[in-house]
Amino acid sequence: MFNLCSARAQIKLHAASLGAASTGVQIVLLRQFMTILYGNELVIGVVLALWLLWMGVGSFLGHAWWKRRDPGQSIFPILLIFNLIVAIFVYGASKYVRHFMQVPYGEHLSFADLFVFAGSVLCAPAMLFGFLYSLLARLSRTLDSKKETAAFIYGYEAIGTFIVGIALTFLLMKYSNLFCLFALVFLQLVLFCRKDRILALLAPLIVFALLMIPPTPRKFEGYLLRKYWESVDETIVLRDWQFSRFGQSSILEWGGEKFLYHNGTKVAALQNNIDNQICAATILSQHPHPQRILLIEGNAGGLALQCAKFVHVDVMEMDGAMFHFARRHMDSCSGEWNRENIHIEVTDARRALRHIDAFWDMIILNVGAPATALSNRYYTQHFFALVKERLAADGIFTICHFPSAENYLGEELLSLNKILLNTLQSEFADVLALPGDDAIFFAADSPSLLVSTAEELEDRYRAFHLSQQHFIPQMFHYIYSQQRIDDFAAQLNSAAETRINSDYSPISYMFDFLIWHKIIRGDSAMMRLFSTNGIRLIFLGCILCVILSLLASAHGSRAAARIRTTAFIVGFMGMALSMVLVLAFQTFFGYIYAWISFATATYMAGMGAATLIVNNRIAHLDAARVLGRILGIAIILQLALTPILTFMNSPVLYILLFMSAGALVGAAYPLICRLYFHATSQPELGSIYAADVLGGAVGALFITSILIPLSGFFFTLLFSALLCLSAWIYIKKRQRTVAMSERGGT
Repeated sequence: MFNLCSARAQIKLHAASLGAASTGVQIVLLRQFMTILYGNELVIGVVLALWLLWMGVGSFLGHAWWKRRDPGQSIFPILLIFNLIVAIFVYGASKYVRHFMQVPYGEHLSFADLFVFAGSVLCAPAMLFGFLYSLLARLSRTLDSKKETAAFIYGYEAIGTFIVGIALTFLLMKYSNLFCLFALVFLQLVLFCRKDRILALLAPLIVFALLMIPPTPRKFEGYLLRKYWESVDETIVLRDWQFSRFGQSSILEWGGEKFLYHNGTKVAALQNNIDNQICAATILSQHPHPQRILLIEGNAGGLALQCAKFVHVDVMEMDGAMFHFARRHMDSCSGEWNRENIHIEVTDARRALRHIDAFWDMIILNVGAPATALSNRYYTQHFFALVKERLAADGIFTICHFPSAENYLGEELLSLNKILLNTLQSEFADVLALPGDDAIFFAADSPSLLVSTAEELEDRYRAFHLSQQHFIPQMFHYIYSQQRIDDFAAQLNSAAETRINSDYSPISYMFDFLIWHKIIRGDSAMMRLFSTNGIRLIFLGCILCVILSLLASAHGSRAAARIRTTAFIVGFMGMALSMVLVLAFQTFFGYIYAWISFATATYMAGMGAATLIVNNRIAHLDAARVLGRILGIAIILQLALTPILTFMNSPVLYILLFMSAGALVGAAYPLICRLYFHATSQPELGSIYAADVLGGAVGALFITSILIPLSGFFFTLLFSALLCLSAWIYIKKRQRTVAMSERGGT
């Protein structure tokens, strides 16, 4: 009895260690890929999907491998530590992605490069984590025949995920990704360090303890980062870099100028006085008598300093660490930030505008392209409504540095600009668009307020009594050329695009991704499908055909396949709920990247607790009946979630929803395992886990890249609810079939 209890405790520890290791590596590698692959949510979806895909494959292979073998527990810590070492090499290799994919100097990585590279390097660690899950399920078979061994491992794995998720939430705000990866290896070595292993593990413990001394990880990070930027252009010099809760910021010197990059994307040219003076004069002359203006984001390059020469400027920056980091490298104008008419506040502008009691003559948005859901949250109809409430009676809203073109807009670029125009017109009575490589959009609620006459703008500019080195009033005749304005307006009006960008249907960052791909690899009919309903219909049709064919009947030799399909649907449902919650949290609160570990931890806490509770009572439950109820609750939650999000104004409520979503998946898992045992008379060792994570992988790829951008939150959840409904119908049909069989036998 003592040995059995000891073995059970050891397997519990191993399962928690597996959850901690796999989730820790996943989060660190995901953040690492974000720093080199521009942070677009489509990229995140690909990385997460490939990770889950390979984990599912590893679990399935492990299920087949351990089915007829009887391994010892000693092999688990060896394989786990080995896999963590592999993850460190993958982490380092990610900075050499351009060398591996042979990307020429100065050229961006394409979607295909990302997919091939991520699929290649994530294969080994993710597959081995899935393989280890099946190993633990095999080891736990003899513990308790009344409980599902796979669910037993699943529950304790979730506990480990919760613990490491909480820890990483705080570590990643202060320390680099590499430090956290070293700390993860060190922690696992400590957990496995028993009396009979202490001599064998002493050397690696000392090595990783030394690696965790603060200067060491930074030197490694700096070396890898320099190698990455040298692969972009060998003339680039990395001057400085830092991590913050929003990602990695770098100061690069290139061609004699300094640039601020964040997560691999250029944010601003530091001290770019020429463009900043032109931009400030162009924007502020649009208002007849501005007294107080608000600048939202994008001030690290110095635009606020130029605007402060005209009027009082309030600045709102969400990533204060990046803003102050850039200021330290603006040597020639560092003292100008202390001017009395500049007020800087580190805050989320969306939440500040909702709660602050102030009005501005002009509100200027300088967040750049809507390349991610994080930046896209400033281009939605809901945000424009907030801006409108904070404008003075004759106030003007301005969007500067929006991606455009001087003369001709391609199909994707035209759609991106037309969506912005549609969204502005949904809230403002008058909109004026100035063309250029970076367009400027003005919006006002008074039809007569905006002007495009060069002479009147010259008079307004001269009223400021300013003399600037890089701007003269005569430049208005080109900037506000009526012919250019009319041609740009004609192009926008000719576009058939009628969609509006909203919080619940964030379409803009899809088109920014398509523009990025077109610039790199040229036009592509396949990629054009992403901007239409074609790809959505193809995807939905394929998924529905597969699901319906597998769930068509409740009896026959295909029962095991149908139960695995149910597990696939549950995995897809869990991903749909979690991704909608993640994107909604980011939209409303603006810092999901800082709290992605915490979101994962709370989701897994709900999953682990529900799995263990149900698994402990599995022998007394009617698996089909209870699973049907859980699927019914999931259907209701998904259909009601979008209206619920409308009234959510507290992060605590989101945490409860994350836990609830995880609990639904966790409660369903042991029940599906029990149904699988009833259908096959074989204990479940990993195939259900494989189906579950494969469902999550498909969800991660298509929900973030297709369903949410093209169709929005509600349609995404509706489709997931329909899949759950098909599984619910199958479970009810199977329940009736089993009941009839039992009555016939009686």
